[in-house]
Amino acid sequence: MGHCARHSRNRTPAALQRCHRRRARRLRSRHHGRGRRCDGHSDDNGGQDTGKLNVTYDHNWFDGTTQRNPRVRFGNPVHVLNNYFSNIASYGVASTQNAGVIVEGNSFENVKDPCHLGEGSSHPGSLVAKDNRFVNSGKGQTGGTVAPIPYPYTAAPASGVKASVTAGAGVGKI
Repeated sequence: MGHCARHSRNRTPAALQRCHRRRARRLRSRHHGRGRRCDGHSDDNGGQDTGKLNVTYDHNWFDGTTQRNPRVRFGNPVHVLNNYFSNIASYGVASTQNAGVIVEGNSFENVKDPCHLGEGSSHPGSLVAKDNRFVNSGKGQTGGTVAPIPYPYTAAPASGVKASVTAGAGVGKI
């Protein structure tokens, strides 16, 4: 899925939610505003979801959202690569319920809590962060190990992600 805009008018849960029992999926060049994203729809679905929620988020713009950019349960690895996070009210990325998330080459601007382990009543997952850029933002929480990314890729330098993503994310941009 690519070059879309997803906004929730009243900040209701999950303008975009990838529920459960999904295999590999790539979400690219989207402009997310207000809504929230969650991979794995319930803490109780480990039996159905473990090993199936392998998602790559790349070149997305998470703009003024509150949280769940994404919040991941059970997926390992989930790759959050070269995204731009701006003005996030609560937290950026959360790894919960045995998930494994790699947060790599992203740009965080005005994000108090870029990434953390666990959320609410959900147990912590694992999160590895590397080569991210933080402007007026916290540094995030990391811990544990994550399965290797199963495809070849080259991460862009985080210093150029904001310009690249804002120029190319959203409806009508290619």
